[in-house]
Amino acid sequence: MVMSSRRTVAPVLSAILGRFVRRADDRTLERLFANGPALRLIFGTLARRFDADRSGGFAGELQCDLRATTGEVRSWTIRVEDGCARASRGSTDEPALVATLSTSDLVRLGAGELDAGRALLNGKLDVRGDFRLMMRIGAMFGGARDA
Repeated sequence: MVMSSRRTVAPVLSAILGRFVRRADDRTLERLFANGPALRLIFGTLARRFDADRSGGFAGELQCDLRATTGEVRSWTIRVEDGCARASRGSTDEPALVATLSTSDLVRLGAGELDAGRALLNGKLDVRGDFRLMMRIGAMFGGARDA
């Protein structure tokens, strides 16, 4: 019963979040989501969604640099090893991939209100490192399977 309730509630919550994110400006999203607990939740959720079967055997570190409207950059790292992922605040010495974007655009990506490909083309997302790995990130963290 609990499992079926979660399956029923998740799409509703996702739709509510999407509507909110669609209407919110960058400063509002940053104010609500750029704090430690919110980012811990976001990156912790990503780490829990890691699917080793869809990772192509990847082991290494992925870094996300979040730009604030003040110019400050906050880094988060997801370390993948032994088929598991763990998120932590801070940068890493040798990331396989570094994604740089604003906190508000990270929230928009997570809510499905911003497409990663479009964000790359529009300069909202900058990615450095293994481009082939970048193409698998969505699938590795619970997104659509690669075509």
